[in-house]
Amino acid sequence: MVASMERREFLEEDRRKYPRYDSVPEITYTYGFYSEPIEAETLELSLGGARIHTAVPLLVGESLEVNISVDEEEIDVVAKVVHTSRLADDRFVVGLSFENISEIKRKVLNHFFSSYVRNYPRGSI
Repeated sequence: MVASMERREFLEEDRRKYPRYDSVPEITYTYGFYSEPIEAETLELSLGGARIHTAVPLLVGESLEVNISVDEEEIDVVAKVVHTSRLADDRFVVGLSFENISEIKRKVLNHFFSSYVRNYPRGSI
């Protein structure tokens, strides 16, 4: 049973289009009638999207304006909510998929990830 569970985790990791990193900077987002940025705790971040904790309920399919601070640069991207689940403390875990991210923004994120991996190898945090 343990071997098959380890194998499944290995296979799931291989299927991801982009590597994901945990312990990353917080992001903010705006959407709908909220004019002030809303802070979210970033659980994972990749070139393709993010998984966040937030106090605001978000519906699958909603579009958000997301701001990510990376290496003293701010990157604004549009993200779509792809999944959401409510936690016992009435906060939410939300999966976001970045849409139409420009090549320059992708390069800035890629640079951040390269620095991050060099400075904080997996398991060091």
